[in-house]
Amino acid sequence: MFNPTPISFPPSSPVRLGYPPAESLTAKLAYAELHTLQAVKYIKPEEFLETYLQGYYDHFTQWSPEEISFVSDIQQVNRSEDMYTGDAPLLRLLNQISKRIFESRGHREALIFRSADQLKVFNPFTGRDFSPDLVALWEHPQGQDFPQIDYTQDFPIPPTWCAFAAVGEAKTGGNGKNQLGVYLKNHLQLHPELNAVLGLGVNKTDYALCYHDADVIDRSVFNWKQPGPLYAFIKKLYTRPFRDTSMHLIAPQNPDLAWVIKVGNHIYISQAPRSLAGPGQRRFTTPAIEIDTGVRVFIKDIWWNVERAFLEGLLFEQAHREWALPGLMVVDSHGFVLDENRERLTTAGPDRGRHKMRLVTKDIGRPLETVRSLRQFLCVMYDACVVQRNLYRKCRILHRDISDSNIMVAPAGDEYHKRCEGTGSHVEVKFVNQVLQKDGKEPDPAPECMVIDLGNGADLKIARKNDELTDRTGTPKFIARSVSSGELLESDDYSSENVSLPSPPEIRDYVHRMHTTEYQRDIPPTPNSTAQPEAKFAHQLFHDAESTFWVIVWTLVRSTSGNREEKRHTKEYKEFYHTMCRHYPQPGEEDDRASVLRKSLKYWTSLLHPGLKKMAPMLRGMIFYVWPEWGRSQALNPEHVHEALMRLLLVEIIKLDSNDIVLDIGARSAPLASLCTLPLRQFWFPLN
Repeated sequence: MFNPTPISFPPSSPVRLGYPPAESLTAKLAYAELHTLQAVKYIKPEEFLETYLQGYYDHFTQWSPEEISFVSDIQQVNRSEDMYTGDAPLLRLLNQISKRIFESRGHREALIFRSADQLKVFNPFTGRDFSPDLVALWEHPQGQDFPQIDYTQDFPIPPTWCAFAAVGEAKTGGNGKNQLGVYLKNHLQLHPELNAVLGLGVNKTDYALCYHDADVIDRSVFNWKQPGPLYAFIKKLYTRPFRDTSMHLIAPQNPDLAWVIKVGNHIYISQAPRSLAGPGQRRFTTPAIEIDTGVRVFIKDIWWNVERAFLEGLLFEQAHREWALPGLMVVDSHGFVLDENRERLTTAGPDRGRHKMRLVTKDIGRPLETVRSLRQFLCVMYDACVVQRNLYRKCRILHRDISDSNIMVAPAGDEYHKRCEGTGSHVEVKFVNQVLQKDGKEPDPAPECMVIDLGNGADLKIARKNDELTDRTGTPKFIARSVSSGELLESDDYSSENVSLPSPPEIRDYVHRMHTTEYQRDIPPTPNSTAQPEAKFAHQLFHDAESTFWVIVWTLVRSTSGNREEKRHTKEYKEFYHTMCRHYPQPGEEDDRASVLRKSLKYWTSLLHPGLKKMAPMLRGMIFYVWPEWGRSQALNPEHVHEALMRLLLVEIIKLDSNDIVLDIGARSAPLASLCTLPLRQFWFPLN
């Protein structure tokens, strides 16, 4: 890897649709999603061959007599399963081609196509299983000859996507392109060491070849008079294409998946890896151990879109330049992943639209679920606000993806806080340990949190063709409402009239310690004097504050304190819980989360577990200030929403100093979803 060089910055991308994560979708809904997204794209046969099978489309222009017989049998089947069971003409054809290629090149392993329609292939990252009609497996022959295949016997196939070289689907009616598309997504998700995978779709009249990477699912169709493309497909598989040679899968059939990863001169082995499917933001993340030293690190691989303006590693570098910014993760190495020719690994399309990047850090935070007291949680949220504000003040960088996974508890041990020594004079917004210190010598920052992931970050100092940060970024549950819809909220419904910055008497003796210079108490004017008709939507700092609010609410609502038992869940809790779970941003549509929010104390009390009802006044105070559309009030201090949240958090932190309570995050039972709370998309999505 090497550090990336500066690049030109294109305009922001437009707001795009949001859809549920794969783990929330049944098989039919997964196929339907690809149909709705039109994710499987048809491209011309010559373009497919030139782009993805270049150099492998050669002299096989005619079927052999035996192959002609297999093709004829395929064209005459009555049921799709007759292609790969019984006489299995499709499997015989594919394995005959594989045999010819094996014998012509002297390969050590043979590629065997087998039926898998009775197999449930499990994806450990989504918890879902699927049954592709056929799969290609690598098998070691006995001696030098291609293995003999008994098509009357079932062959034990490992039920893991990691064991397959390719997958396929057969149909007598329709083309099954979305079904195969879902299989390809699962296949590539379980192969982060591959840049792409190939697939095969077959019906009686033609066959289709598919290619899937972080950018596309491309498909092209060929008739049965064209043997060349099918030969090229299998020849390409024999080369074991699209490999990232810096990664190797250990024991593909082992349920405990692990990869060996080489970064420069360091070799790591993954622990509890996670992989996110494409197309789109394909990524692989894992804690890892350096084999030689035992040092623990965290590794993140992404496929960076060349249309994106900012590089995550460079944003982290800038944030820590001259002095380390307390509370923000430090990156130890980052850069583009290179192939054996020292060229960047890219997607294979004509525009090479995505490049593989890798980031390594020794900062390993702890998830919010490790918090065991209410006071600690509130301190973590307070300090997360501090980090966002100091990042903005120092570098004019916005995070743009505040979530319950990107706000972590500070790492265990002294090293994390040791690097904060001597930074107190640089930090303008003070951490909670500094604010609570009695007047006298100010302590060094001791952040309770660690903020991670600047993958969606934005540097506001960069001159761009389009100054408006209009792309929809964030995690669906926590994304700010106007960012979710891609436009300003209606001024009549989200007015700031009669809304002022909280000034609770409980923090009167602490406010002066919250900043290097006391915060200027801007009292927001009414919309009549601040409304700017020309104001347009753009991602601003207060949107990250709203995301922090959603993290606070979502965490507290799902948590318990003391006795976990509840006689029954309130209607308000049920509605809020399922509305949050099913929220997927849609451009131009009102945020459905707003429909379940109220400003009454009774409402916020009804949301919380009985042991946490004391938090209702704080949440009510927060929604009063978060509710307005602040994008129409350009004259305000950019940090004013963060300031409001911090003041309300500080009130409760002070109260809990001598009366803390246990907090069990995520321990509250999930309410059952009634029919009326299920997403409508489950009923009207097309299923073909």
